Amino acid sequence: NLIGKRFSQDFNCDYYKDYSEAIAKSNADVVIISVINKFIKEIAIEALKNNKHILVEKPLGRNYSEAQQIVDLYLNKCLENPNPKFKMGFNHRFHPALWEAKKLLSINKIGKIFSIRARYGHGGRIGMENEWRASKELCGGGELLDQGVHIIDLIRWFSGEITSVYGTI
Repeated sequence: NLIGKRFSQDFNCDYYKDYSEAIAKSNADVVIISVINKFIKEIAIEALKNNKHILVEKPLGRNYSEAQQIVDLYLNKCLENPNPKFKMGFNHRFHPALWEAKKLLSINKIGKIFSIRARYGHGGRIGMENEWRASKELCGGGELLDQGVHIIDLIRWFSGEITSVYGTI
């Protein structure tokens, strides 16, 4: 609390202890949600109910059900106001090498994509099993939800909707 209060004084901004209060009382247009997965749904729903634009860092919840609840509310809000913005943040799209590859692909310098093979994950550092990412309650879907969504997003960014998938373990 002391750090938050001091920050608000130093930067002449409001201080709130509770995200609900901040969303409801703030005159901000946009809410950026960058929290542990467990808390995404409640914050996103609160922001949507208060007619805020939203940027949520991936994923959109711990599971399909949570994500679908957010999407359903967003779509209902779009019926009332066709202008709300709701975006997912995928930071891998901003890696310079990927930007360059996307550019080369868009100007036909590297041919067409006909297949994608991807490997991605954490290196298994010591103590990783004790972090929030390893908690089903906090994170949800494991490695696919945590890191695999980056691969899925990049595939869709580079080549459009996915039509076929094959996987082995």
